[in-house]
Amino acid sequence: MPAPEQPQHLRHVDIRTKDLDAAALTPSDAAALEGRACARCRSTKGLRPGGHAYTTSERAGRLGWPVKVCATCPTWGHQ
Repeated sequence: MPAPEQPQHLRHVDIRTKDLDAAALTPSDAAALEGRACARCRSTKGLRPGGHAYTTSERAGRLGWPVKVCATCPTWGHQ
């Protein structure tokens, strides 16, 4: 029997929970960093301020990004 499909909010990593390597961003992580998608589930609907995420790179060091979350995800943490 196949495993049940995971809910949308569990398919992506909440980008606010760890520093991301700026050289290895996925397209969905980049969209979340740019505020075009939820930092937690990557939805593009009903976005609101949701804290900050951080990237690191050898050249620029550690950079903070103001990110957004959708109406159904918590503004901080993963639950």
